[in-house]
Formats: sequence, C-alpha cells, structure tokens
Amino acid sequence: FGWSNDGQLWWMDALIGDKLIVAFPVEKAGPYKVSAHLTKAADYAEVELSVNDGKPEKFDRFNPEVKLDLVELGTFDLNEGSNTLTVKIVGVNPQAVPRRMFGLDFIKIEAK
Repeated sequence: FGWSNDGQLWWMDALIGDKLIVAFPVEKAGPYKVSAHLTKAADYAEVELSVNDGKPEKFDRFNPEVKLDLVELGTFDLNEGSNTLTVKIVGVNPQAVPRRMFGLDFIKIEAK
C-alpha cells in the first residue's frame, strides 16, 4: 500500500479510553521536531497523541479511503535514550465504521 517496510503498527478494535504507548530512541538529548506518519481509513478512530506525557493533540483518522499522511506533533525536548509516543482512543467520527483502529507507519524526529 505504501507503508515503509510494507507494514504498520496496526491497532484494531480498541475501546474509547484505551492507550497505546510506543517507545522510540533518541541518541542525543535536545530539542527535536516530532512527526508521525499515520494511516487514516473508514474504520479508524479519533485519537490524542502526546510525546513524553506532554499536552495531547487530537487527530480524527477517519477517511473514506485508506491514505497516509505525516502529522506534525510539535517541537519537544527529548531525552537521550527512550522517549514515548502515547496514543489514546478518544472517539469515533459519526461517518466511520466503529472499529476504532489506529495505524502508525513511523515516527520522524528532526534536530532543531
């Protein structure tokens, strides 16, 4: 379909309020622009994404067709070593099939 390495982290049939925590490494502490390459489709949920327990940002991942897009999450002071992206299922678009799915292709970090 177009995911890097022909796959994604695919979370299916989550419940509203459920959380998924994805760890990602950083070699050197400092400020980084963080983005996530996400899937959207007819059965995907509304989610909140936060980096290292920071302020969450809401994204509606409903789309009539399967597509990918790179969403910017902001600039963060990341730690050397492990950092986290938290995904929380917060709702379902009224037009969506209520499967509450989420798909993550990759996390992109860029030194600032």
